[in-house]
Amino acid sequence: MAAKIVLEGMAGDVQAAETANGAGHGRSIWIGDGAVLDAAARAATAVDARGQRYGLVRDGGSIVVGGTLDQATGKADAAHLFVAVREGALLDASGTQAQLDVAGLGATQVASRGGSIALASNNGLYLDGQMKAGAGGAGAAGGTLALALETPQYRDTAGARVRQAREFMLRQQPAGDTLAGTQPEQAGAQFVYGHAALAASQVAAGGFGNLSILSNGMLGFDGDLSLSLGQSLHLYAPTLVLADGAAAASRVLLAAPYMRLAGIGAVGTGDGQIRPTVTGGVSTQPAAGTLRLDATQLLDVRDVLTTGAHGGKERAQGLPMVLDRRAFDSVELASQGDLRFLGATVNGQNTALNTPADLSLTAARIYPATGANAIVRAGYLGGGSDYAQQRLLRIGRAGTDGAAPPLPPSSAFGALTLGAAAIEQGGVLLAPLGSLVLGASTGASMSDTRSLRFLPGSVTSVSGAGGRRRQLALRWPGCQPAGRGRHLWHDGQSEGGTGDEEPRGRRAAGRRARSVWRRPVAGRRLRGRPRRLHRCALPSAGADARQRRLHPA
Repeated sequence: MAAKIVLEGMAGDVQAAETANGAGHGRSIWIGDGAVLDAAARAATAVDARGQRYGLVRDGGSIVVGGTLDQATGKADAAHLFVAVREGALLDASGTQAQLDVAGLGATQVASRGGSIALASNNGLYLDGQMKAGAGGAGAAGGTLALALETPQYRDTAGARVRQAREFMLRQQPAGDTLAGTQPEQAGAQFVYGHAALAASQVAAGGFGNLSILSNGMLGFDGDLSLSLGQSLHLYAPTLVLADGAAAASRVLLAAPYMRLAGIGAVGTGDGQIRPTVTGGVSTQPAAGTLRLDATQLLDVRDVLTTGAHGGKERAQGLPMVLDRRAFDSVELASQGDLRFLGATVNGQNTALNTPADLSLTAARIYPATGANAIVRAGYLGGGSDYAQQRLLRIGRAGTDGAAPPLPPSSAFGALTLGAAAIEQGGVLLAPLGSLVLGASTGASMSDTRSLRFLPGSVTSVSGAGGRRRQLALRWPGCQPAGRGRHLWHDGQSEGGTGDEEPRGRRAAGRRARSVWRRPVAGRRLRGRPRRLHRCALPSAGADARQRRLHPA
């Protein structure tokens, strides 16, 4: 069994803890100089009676300090304690390797993958020590580093110390040890609420293949940065900003096979509560720098995200002053595979990506996931304002020469709206059996588009047709077909049989409950009469999966 190390806050009197947390304190989980948390794997080998080497090569273990990050909800279970990993400390969840005699292969070097390290805090993260979870050897995967700076709710009587916006800073190299020479008993007064920082060099040195960062506030980039992961990169933050002091020409490049760019799940406040954070707004400063996300396989966008920040004085935020951070002058989301807009995780929200500057989306296919409702806006200056006239939303195509028609994704009933003063559609926009809106007003908070160009080779389609020999087959979330293993089939044409076989179904765009029939498609032979699979009430795009109901046929 893989090793597991967990360091969390102790339970106590809830009311006393709430009072102390609201007033602010300097308590921490302190991993000091020379301390080692060792969950690294160890290979166990032996030699049998025939002289053959055998053994067990386990994956690296897990280390949890302060709490964990929930990828599905974009929330963190974090301690009301600062987390300090001091310079000279080591957290190790690396894999291992051993040479074994494998049947049919002979002497083989067997390596295991790295484990996981998770650090989470509601107060602040000071990450000056070494963290590693590398692969045990060639052919194995690196481990996972998950970091979370959460913003909890406080009573509206909370002290000034805790009323600080959370801002997680990413930079190429460490900026220096802010707690140098400080002992644990002396550090309390030096801790700053809302502080967290990580260097790309720390991630590379640790051998991590996966990186997840959550900041319930701002995720800032301090100057030029290049970070590449071997497996995945997950970023959870409502606002992406260029740090104060960063050069105007800063370039940020983030790359991984799979990438997720998402907002956060812990939003809103209760009566008499505040959540000290900034989750959007339009910066009053000129946009600067370039942000590029480059996925080699798939890039997902989820929840509400903006670039640039302005705000903090609203009652529910309760910051001592208005906070303003620059947006990026150019944002580029690129995938050699698909770019997919997922449904929001927060009830009552739709996925939204807003930037006051230029935005470029490039992928083999761009589409909303099943039932998702998403809006993308470039040159966005806030509700009720015109789009910035000089800004452009550009859609590009990747991964194909344009000769072959794109196949429909395993998605249906999604909606995607694109808005900007000028839109240039040169890519593949798909929403099977759903909705695509380019350049049209959708309410008082969205102004008209002045220019809309469809370039040669572009594809804009809401058809469910997949070619002469293909059908679109999927399971609708929340619906269970009448028989096990059955799917909702649709071939992009009208549903139902012909003649006296079965009555015709309604058009694909209908939203009322209907019967769905499996019917022959050119080039494919089906036995017997068309067979009714199930009846399902189809809600409007973006509806919650829990509201979808299956009615027996």
